[in-house]
Amino acid sequence: MLECPHCYRIFRANPEKLGARCPKCRMPLFERAPKRRAPEKEIGNCGKHPDSVAVGKCVRCGRLLCAACRTRWQEEATCPECIEKSVNSGDAMPHETQRHERQAWTGLVLAAMGWISALLVFWPLAYLHGAGGVLPAGGWIFLGTAFYFMSFIPALFALGQSASALQLRGPLRSVATCGVVASSLQLGILVGVIFLNLWHN
Repeated sequence: MLECPHCYRIFRANPEKLGARCPKCRMPLFERAPKRRAPEKEIGNCGKHPDSVAVGKCVRCGRLLCAACRTRWQEEATCPECIEKSVNSGDAMPHETQRHERQAWTGLVLAAMGWISALLVFWPLAYLHGAGGVLPAGGWIFLGTAFYFMSFIPALFALGQSASALQLRGPLRSVATCGVVASSLQLGILVGVIFLNLWHN
């Protein structure tokens, strides 16, 4: 059994007897039919060339574009005027903006996590200076030391993410700056405490 890919007629005869073309529509039996494109909707005429039919719309200004005006820039249909404005003003590319926002917020969240883990050091110290707890003194000292050194990890990652976000052009420079300041301050205090302990001992 063989089906014509063009007229969809089914033939039950031997393919060798049918030949290479369909007996009904005379189109090749063993070639794929070309894909049928859906008819495009008419959205209006081009804003710059009123006699030409528009084939798309600028993603930035929304102006209708004909085939001569439409330009693909950063994988988006954009008119030449918007491209020129963006290049002259030094706007960030879409993928740069997304990466900037992601790194800025990641840096700020990691900086907050670093401060929380650093402040958790005071929890074992409070038990040591108080009446005591379930753990012996050595256990509380170990727990405080672990919290202290673990707080370096999110602070270092926060500094890297925030500094990288500052290098990219984007709207969240203030968030990235807060991440850099918070993580740098924490790292400075933690390293300063280590050097003070070494100097006193």
